[in-house]
Amino acid sequence: MKLTNQLYLFNDDVEKLAFGSKFTKESILFESFKNNINLKDKQRNRDLYGNNHNIKSEVNFRKLKSRVGKKVLATYIISELDNLNFTLENFRKSYFFFYSLAKLFWDKDLDSTISILEKLFKISFKYKFCLQCRDLALDLHNIFTSYKPVSKKEIFYLNQVLIWKEQCDYYYEIELFRLELLKHLYGEIKEIDKELLSQYNSRVKVLKEKMIHLLDIEIYETAIDIICFVYGHLRDYNGIIQQIGDFSKFCESYKFYNKGIVWTINYNLLLAHVNLRQYDEANINLVNLYASLTKGRRFWLLIKGIEFNLLIKTVRYKDAYSVAGEVYEITTKLDNIDSTMWQMKLAYITLIHEVLKFDIIATDFKLPDFDLKKFIKRTKPLTQDKSGYNLNIKIIKILYSLVHNEIDTAYDEIEYFNVYKNKYIKKDENPRSRLFIAMLLSAAQSGFHPVRTSAHVKKTYDKLSKTEFVTSSEYVNNEIIPYEFLWEVIMMQLEKNRKL
Repeated sequence: MKLTNQLYLFNDDVEKLAFGSKFTKESILFESFKNNINLKDKQRNRDLYGNNHNIKSEVNFRKLKSRVGKKVLATYIISELDNLNFTLENFRKSYFFFYSLAKLFWDKDLDSTISILEKLFKISFKYKFCLQCRDLALDLHNIFTSYKPVSKKEIFYLNQVLIWKEQCDYYYEIELFRLELLKHLYGEIKEIDKELLSQYNSRVKVLKEKMIHLLDIEIYETAIDIICFVYGHLRDYNGIIQQIGDFSKFCESYKFYNKGIVWTINYNLLLAHVNLRQYDEANINLVNLYASLTKGRRFWLLIKGIEFNLLIKTVRYKDAYSVAGEVYEITTKLDNIDSTMWQMKLAYITLIHEVLKFDIIATDFKLPDFDLKKFIKRTKPLTQDKSGYNLNIKIIKILYSLVHNEIDTAYDEIEYFNVYKNKYIKKDENPRSRLFIAMLLSAAQSGFHPVRTSAHVKKTYDKLSKTEFVTSSEYVNNEIIPYEFLWEVIMMQLEKNRKL
């Protein structure tokens, strides 16, 4: 930045901070620019060094001009750091800008560097930013070791380095744990067996002990995400609610909530409340989440999926139909798992409507432009299925066959499950899907007769009812519609078919 431009940063208060009341060559040069910005540098040089213009005076003038320019900028930065009313969020965004400016003065104006770094440290300390506090304390300690050795500030910043290094060690440990868990969501490891879950639970216990010492709000948030992920797989939903309560108090102590924190709190509470059947509380979480999400984006779709499950559980089929139709219209142009999963949801609720004939005629409801028959014909099973895609496609085709009384087709579709259940559905990991498949096989063996089927599946149905349905944090869930409800729909259709 040119010195002529830097003049616009100044006011009288900042000028006093930069040059004081003494007359020095620096203050004289600054006054020269201030009083006559268009004056040539040669004339300023003569005013300062006389008429004997030579190479030495030219070099001295350039150095002086550079020094004054940096002093102007440094003083302005220091003044701004004092005057700006930083919040936790906007300081985090502007930190690296101010830190990079401090580095500009490192070699030429160490006093300005120290002033800027100390003000940055003060604000970082206020908000407990562990990485920034460690880096700033280390920079300041190194400066004072060379500049003012064995001073109180050298010792102070050394102690701060040690304190914030410990916080950073917590940060790295938590981040490694988080990255390991992400493999189960997006990476190559999708399943968590009992042994691995036990290991994660042991690590969570250690993490909770260390959280007492955590200071950085974002590290605390990451730790909460990890605990809630593990507790979700352990089905400890009350534990999730307790952890989120502690986190909310931690955030309240900082008077700080951003979109990420709103998501962490309400998303984890939503999963916990839905699985605990605390539906009124879950609806509050939905409202809070939608207020911070963009329609059509990935996380909006994820929450819509959970809302769909909630509506089915609370027997609000019309609303579930509306949600499925809304998201279908958005994802219909996408050729990915989002589009297919929502087409399956819409296929399910369309078939359920054909059986239950629930009322969907209302002025505020628009029927989705969805061709169920075309969807069933064009959708083919995957050769490798680890997400429950084929399972749901087959169930939809079976239900469609029963609704249209195409019994031979239903037999053919159910036969597929004899191989599928052993290849893709492990008993310990997905007992509900195995039980439901067993019920479908029993229905086929009973000739789809409602009375015989009901008698044959009674024990299996009782086991299914006692096995918890989980609304998962995973994006793709094997069980799109709770199997108990789906079985009731099937039995109603079998009864209808018997009377034909």
